[in-house]
Amino acid sequence: LSFWYHMYGAHVNILRLKLRGNSGDQLLWQLQGTHGNEWRYAQLRITEPSTYSLVFEGVRGTSYEGDIALDDIALRDGQCPPPDACDFEQSDLCGYTQDITDDFDWTQQSGASSTANSGPSFDHTYSTDFGKYVYIETSSPRQPGDSARLVSPVYPATLGTCLSFWYHMYGTGTGALRVRTQINGVETVRWVLTGNQGNQWSNGQVSIGENGNYQVIIEGEIGSSHRS
Repeated sequence: LSFWYHMYGAHVNILRLKLRGNSGDQLLWQLQGTHGNEWRYAQLRITEPSTYSLVFEGVRGTSYEGDIALDDIALRDGQCPPPDACDFEQSDLCGYTQDITDDFDWTQQSGASSTANSGPSFDHTYSTDFGKYVYIETSSPRQPGDSARLVSPVYPATLGTCLSFWYHMYGTGTGALRVRTQINGVETVRWVLTGNQGNQWSNGQVSIGENGNYQVIIEGEIGSSHRS
C-alpha cells in the first residue's frame, strides 16, 4: 500500500490507517502533528489471509488551523520497494533493522533526548516536538565502546550513489558515528566522525559504488561519558 498525505497547520492532530477484518480494526500506521506545507509519501506492507478493508481516520485538533489531506492511494501485489529516503517517522524505521550482534539498539525519539546538555532538542525533518529521529542512549548500563547498529534494506548494485543524511553529535563525551556498506558479510567503512560537533544538525554525504547487492550500516559508538 502506498499513499501521499499532507498534514499542515498549528492544530493538526492525528491521521491513522486501520485494517478492518473479521476480528475488528487493527492499527497499521499513525502520524501526529504538523509535518510541513508539502505532500509526503508513505508505504507499508499488508499481509492479511482473509477479506479486509482499509480505513483512513483523521482526528480533528483543538482548533481550525490545520488540515489533513490524502491523495494517490495505491494497493499493489508484492513487496514494498526500499524507500529512497527515510525520516524515521514510522515505527518500522523505513525497513532499517536493529543489528542483533551489537551491544544495544538505536532508540526512536521525538522531542529532546533524555540526557541534559547532549543530543538534539527536536528532529531535523520538521524541527518540532512531534517529528521523530533515532539516537543512541548512552546512560547506564551502557559503557564506553558499546555500539548500536542499524542495517538498511538490500539495495541493488550501483556505479555511483550519493547517500545523504543529517546527524547531531553533541556532548562532552560524544563517541563515534560510522557509515559502512556490506556485501555478502564483508563490511567497508565509508564515513566516520568522532567527538563533539556542536548543538546542531549537520549534513553528511557518502559516495557509494558497489558491484553487487549491498546494505548500509549506521553505527553509533559510545564515547567517554553519558553526555553524548
